Amino acid sequence: MTNSWNPLSEEAVRVMICRRGMEDDLLEEAARAGWPACLGRGEGWLVLPGVPVGTVGKGFLVFERQRMDQARGFASRPLGEGARQAAAWAAERLDSQAGGWTLQAFAPDPAGKGAGQAQAAARRWREELARRSPNVAARESGPGGTPWVVQLCLTEEHLWCSVNRWEQLASTHPGGAYQAPHDPAAPSRSYLKMEEALDLLADPPRHGQKVVDLGAAPGGWSYAFLKRGCRVLAVDRGPLKISGIDQLPGQLTHLREDGLTFTPPKGWLPADWLVSDMLVAPGQALGLFRRWVEERRMKRFVINVKLPQKHPAAALMPLEAYLAKLSGRRAFGRLRQLYHDRREVTLVGRLE
Repeated sequence: MTNSWNPLSEEAVRVMICRRGMEDDLLEEAARAGWPACLGRGEGWLVLPGVPVGTVGKGFLVFERQRMDQARGFASRPLGEGARQAAAWAAERLDSQAGGWTLQAFAPDPAGKGAGQAQAAARRWREELARRSPNVAARESGPGGTPWVVQLCLTEEHLWCSVNRWEQLASTHPGGAYQAPHDPAAPSRSYLKMEEALDLLADPPRHGQKVVDLGAAPGGWSYAFLKRGCRVLAVDRGPLKISGIDQLPGQLTHLREDGLTFTPPKGWLPADWLVSDMLVAPGQALGLFRRWVEERRMKRFVINVKLPQKHPAAALMPLEAYLAKLSGRRAFGRLRQLYHDRREVTLVGRLE
């Protein structure tokens, strides 16, 4: 934390969650977006001044997994006391708002020990809310149809709480951690990235759609579309390891060619989906994307972009500039570091 800022003050702040180890990259990106200096940080999170939404830093950032706007910090030791204080603060805000609400409790690292403690804080929080404001507590329900979401984020020493509308969140999933359903038949971990990308795009593949998968081996992304009944043209010089293809509803064609220079047969154009997960530099990924866009080769796209070791935020600027040029005219695109991404980001979108 900075020496001049007290995280337990009544000052409203914005808390941003990111992948552990990507804090500097998120901070660099936030600075480019116009945000003032960082107030505090830890493993997988940053605290920025609580500038009202719609003024500075509008829009979600690439390395931002989740955000909490107009949040307050409370001491997490003892945990019960922090949860009670957070419940009292949230009760006042929920009492002045109409409609139901949903609670999401998480730690920046969903796989760490803090995740269990965050759930314990949530139980204490609900108990205090029910004691203090039974009418507000009775309005809790699932996320479907509720206008409000309460977030509880447990960091190393603090419990952060916010009350936001769903559209103010960077992700609908707690802490931005999309938990893809386990599929033992998937040939690789990359299957999880595709499932999360499809959830972000909210435009599920349909039976019979044409999919061109560049850099397909060992087949995790192709498998995600084959199980949905799509026709998949997998392009990779390496072998695919998809088992039980005959039992999948889709159809697979494998071509051993270079995905960067590949041009699909006319019968495949325009493809309903272009998906690409190749180990190439961001500039090469941008060149591939531009060629497919300008030649109108596809309707939807999911492209994984590998990041350099130094200054990844700067390396993505040409791709972001091209997306801004297309926005509102020819394509909709969103560049985000997904929960299942490692040192990479994913571009999803569609041509209008």
